[in-house]
Order: sequence, then C-alpha cells, then structure tokens
Amino acid sequence: MNSIISCLGGKKALRELIYQRMPKEFGRYIEVFGGGGWVLFGRPMNTAMEVYNDFNSDLANLFKCAKEQTFDLIRELNFLPLNSRDEFSVLRRYLSKKEFTSEYLSKELDLAKRHLPPPDYEDIYELVDDNSFFKYMKSMLVI
Repeated sequence: MNSIISCLGGKKALRELIYQRMPKEFGRYIEVFGGGGWVLFGRPMNTAMEVYNDFNSDLANLFKCAKEQTFDLIRELNFLPLNSRDEFSVLRRYLSKKEFTSEYLSKELDLAKRHLPPPDYEDIYELVDDNSFFKYMKSMLVI
C-alpha cells in the first residue's frame, strides 16, 4: 500500500533500500520519523506490532482519522474536487468501465464486509451500490 500523502524529504524513494537493511523477523516495528508513512505502509502485512510516530501531531492525527474515522474524514473533506492527474485517471477508468468492473467492486465489497465494522461497511455498500459518489464525481467532470 502507498501512503495517502507525500512529505518533503520523505523516504518513498529509499524504502526498498530500507527494507533490505531490516531484519527478516522482528516482533515490533516503530516508525520513529513517520512523515508520510511510506516505509510503514509499503511493508507487507505481518503480525509485528507497528507504531507510527512523528513530531508533527497533525500527521499522526490524519492517519488516526483515516484508520478509525474514515467516513467522518471523507465527509469533512466534503469530497474535495480532483486535484491530481492520477485521481482523474482513476475516475476516468472507472467511468469508462475499463478497470472497475462489477466483479472488482464485488470483491472490494466482500473485503469491506470482512474488515470493517457494520456502520462503515453499510456506508461503503451504499456508495458502491447506487454509485451516488461516482454520479456526483461524474457531474463535476467533462470527459
């Protein structure tokens, strides 16, 4: 997984080198200078205890909100308009049905049902089922 943000001076470009220097097995991983979290989020999932830390408490709060209050964060952001070419390309592929097929969406819903608490899953299901988010996004675009 990639991070949801980038930070100036981040470790994204160095993360593969960092992984090569990490021990093969460990019980704890502590990201002392977390920044955008590229090293932490890019690692394969395992059973090690993981700790994100950064001097900037706003970053730590952002990741906590993304993890624990995902839909509140999305609502607070009020579905900000697209601001990058990557986001535009993803939406364009979805709308042209090149990548986000019904099979893909059903897999995503299955993952959400297994890993999210019921209120969050119901929010996701509503977004995917009636495509209200994507209808809203499409109304904002001229493709």
